[in-house]
Amino acid sequence: MSVGDTFPQLLVRVRAGDEAAAAVLFRRFVDQLAAKAHRHLSPTLRRKVDAEDIIQSVYRTFFRRVRQGEFELDHWGSLWGLLTRITVRKCARAGGRGKNRPLQVSGKINADEPDLDWEALAREPSPDEAAALNDTLDNLLKPLRETHQRIVLLTLQGFTQEEIGSQLGCSERTVRRVLVQVQADLQQLDEL
Repeated sequence: MSVGDTFPQLLVRVRAGDEAAAAVLFRRFVDQLAAKAHRHLSPTLRRKVDAEDIIQSVYRTFFRRVRQGEFELDHWGSLWGLLTRITVRKCARAGGRGKNRPLQVSGKINADEPDLDWEALAREPSPDEAAALNDTLDNLLKPLRETHQRIVLLTLQGFTQEEIGSQLGCSERTVRRVLVQVQADLQQLDEL
């Protein structure tokens, strides 16, 4: 990858079949996605399906579809959001394999939930939804110190806790503590 490549330039190279550019995209999120897949697979299913297998499938799907021009991605955050959606869906599908078994997906994600709009998850947010998200993010970040705001923003961009700690000169533990507190604050906003 060229030192000066921006995210859009990198994506153009991936669409053109550049393996080095694809490797950069792969390495950027592979560890976080594997951890997410592991969390979304039930213990029973983990004995049959490895999180790394899910991630390989996620990237195969992503690279095939991005080369077909199916995704409009502007920045690392949009790529992270897309890859996490694909990962969660593949975990749900892995849990649904077999003879009429219910999905065995841990956590709050369940593809059989009647109230969950999977089509809405697959598309980009509408302008109103994006504005609401920005307002929520502004309300969430406003009371935080500048360093804590940067931790949240870097997390949303897909950086690991280790990378954030290195960039900001703080420990991973501090990054985790801030994110736990912000998550609690976000849940309180949701309850209002």
